[in-house]
Amino acid sequence: MNNLLISFYRWLGFIVLIVAIFLSTLLVFAYFHPAFAQYGQLSPEAQLAYDEEMARIEWISRKGDIPPPPTQADVDYMQKYTEQLQAQYDKEGK
Repeated sequence: MNNLLISFYRWLGFIVLIVAIFLSTLLVFAYFHPAFAQYGQLSPEAQLAYDEEMARIEWISRKGDIPPPPTQADVDYMQKYTEQLQAQYDKEGK
């Protein structure tokens, strides 16, 4: 009887472990899905907004503070980058 109970609990633990691994995998895929699935498939405006948000998050994680407002050089660069994205977007016919 004791060996049967131990065997039952081992199987139950194994099943719980498999379910936990499966659910954690689903959680990780759900969390990272937008970053992997949509990158490169967005419109230029949405792509620029995504890149700006990722840069802001990276800045905060490194410096621990909100980044300063963009300078005119930053705005010019973002405009040029948006135009390049728009040209690529139009070229690919999306």
